[in-house]
Amino acid sequence: MRRLFLFHSRRISEAESDMKEAADQADSYARSCPAEKELRAFIDSVKKEVAKYRKEWVGSVQQLLAGDADGQPAEKRQKTSSGAQ
Repeated sequence: MRRLFLFHSRRISEAESDMKEAADQADSYARSCPAEKELRAFIDSVKKEVAKYRKEWVGSVQQLLAGDADGQPAEKRQKTSSGAQ
């Protein structure tokens, strides 16, 4: 689980950092202009990216926990099942 946390949290924190930088830059404009609108669009796309990363993280943890229910990781369980055929 620690490896999942490190992998996914790094991706999420980098995206959130990019989003914060873009928001700070967009907020610095006194008037609405094309550059500010592009930054706002970028922020929206990064929000969707963060949501996707979080969903992937949840899926990875659920898959790991599903493997723990049998007492072995899901990867080993799948290899054992496919090797028996």
